[in-house]
Amino acid sequence: MPHPAWNETIPQGTALANTIDTIIQQVKAEVRERMNDIVVDWTADPVELKPTAAVGLRTGLQFTVSGLSAVAQTGSNPTYGEGFCLVYNGGVSFIGLPLQKGWQVLSIEVLTNNNTVPDLTIQLRRADFSETPTSSLWATAHNTTGLSQISQMLSSPIDIDEIKYWYVKFSSSAALAYTVYGVRITYDEVEI
Repeated sequence: MPHPAWNETIPQGTALANTIDTIIQQVKAEVRERMNDIVVDWTADPVELKPTAAVGLRTGLQFTVSGLSAVAQTGSNPTYGEGFCLVYNGGVSFIGLPLQKGWQVLSIEVLTNNNTVPDLTIQLRRADFSETPTSSLWATAHNTTGLSQISQMLSSPIDIDEIKYWYVKFSSSAALAYTVYGVRITYDEVEI
């Protein structure tokens, strides 16, 4: 329910002295009503914030992980430059993602240069310490050579509801070089 508009101009100095206690009670009631939106119990001592008020849930957030953090498979002879990882021999490379519990992943963007690689496969995967990596939670086969920004809204958001190791996997069946510049994730914070 919306609160009444906050008005600091009343009383205007013309109120009778015998009505001041009523005005003070109204101010207290308005403060309590507003505080009930952000605290568990306004009358408690000490006052405790509601979890959603403390977290301040945000939406449409983004983070980017540079290609410099890519780890390439043995034999792919990776070369690291200013903001990228060049992977040779059609090798497999990985970029770890610092996804947090309570996030809902909405989209993934990848900036790559396939160079002349005809078939670069990009996958969002997860694992933990008790299981082998799962199958892909999202995948795309990219076959356009040259610099490309691949942007994909997920058909259904992925809730990060448990601690896992999340990563993007790049692979190609061709024994050619490709460049990984980075990954950008868009997410919302959700209540857990």
